[in-house]
Amino acid sequence: DDIAFDKSVSGDGNQLGVIGAPRETQGSTGNFGSLYLFKGTVTNGYKTSEIDAFGEAELPSTTLDLAGLVYTADQQLGESVAMDNGVIVAGAPKNNILGGADTSGSAFVVVATEGAGSAVGHYRTVANLTGVTYGTTEGGEQNPAFGTDVDIFENTIVVGAPSGDYNGVSNAGAVFVFTGFNDVASDSKSYKEKPTRWNRAAVLSQGSAAANDFFGHTVSMPNSSTIVAGAPGRGAGGQGSFFVFTGEGASWTQTQEVQYSGVGSTDNFGDPETSLAVTQKEVFIGSEDGEKVIRYRI
Repeated sequence: DDIAFDKSVSGDGNQLGVIGAPRETQGSTGNFGSLYLFKGTVTNGYKTSEIDAFGEAELPSTTLDLAGLVYTADQQLGESVAMDNGVIVAGAPKNNILGGADTSGSAFVVVATEGAGSAVGHYRTVANLTGVTYGTTEGGEQNPAFGTDVDIFENTIVVGAPSGDYNGVSNAGAVFVFTGFNDVASDSKSYKEKPTRWNRAAVLSQGSAAANDFFGHTVSMPNSSTIVAGAPGRGAGGQGSFFVFTGEGASWTQTQEVQYSGVGSTDNFGDPETSLAVTQKEVFIGSEDGEKVIRYRI
C-alpha cells in the first residue's frame, strides 16, 4: 500500500526503495504483511529511465537484538514505509506486541547492517518501536494505530498514532519521535549512520487538541529539523489541517497550524488516503474527495 525511495539516493544513478504489502499472507496468516526492496538505474533524469527492479526481493524477518514476540497476526506490516541511507522504517498499525491493546500498533526498523543496502541479504530487523516501553502494556490505549504513517530523516524517525486517546482526549492522536545511534563514541563519524539503537525522544501533540482530530494520520520530515503532521479530523465537520514542528532530538516546538482558506466540511485534508507529501521547500496536502491538492512553501 505504500512505497518510498531512499532519501539519500536521488537523481541519475542507482536507485533504492521499499514497497509495503500490508495485506500479504504469510503461511496461513492473512494481513501479516511484507516488505520488498527494489533497485534500479535511472539515466538522464526523468527524460529516459531504465529500471531494473526485482519483484521477489522480500526483506528477511530475522531479528537482531530483539527478544520475545515482535511479529503478530494481522499486523499489516508495510501499511506505511520510509527509507533513508539504508535504514527502513515500516508501520504495522495492527501489531499486537503490547498484548491487551489489540490495535496499539508498532513500527519496525530494518537496517542494512551487512552491506551497502543494495541487496536483501544486507538487512536485519533491529527494532520494533511502540508508543510505550517495549514489552509492557502500560498506556497501550494511548496510542492505537501507531504506525499508520511513518517517516525518517537521517537518525530521526517520526511515527503517527492518530487513533490514540492522547492526554484523555478521544481520537486526538499523537506523533512520536525516535532518535537513533550506534554503539560507538558520540563524536565518532558513524554515530548517526545506519543506527541500530533507537530511543523515544519526544511525543508531539497539537495545540488545543480536540476529539477526533486524528492528529498523526500523516507525517513527514522534509529535513532534520522539521516535522509536518496531518490532522484530517481537525475543525468543524472534519475539515482537516496540518501542523509544523521545528527542533531536533527531544526538543520540538509547534510553529504553525495550516488550514486551507477554502476548506469545507468533510474535506479531511491530511487523510492518509489523500496523503501529505513534502520536499525540502514545499508541502503538498490533498483532500479526501480527491478534488484538491494544495501546495505550500516552507
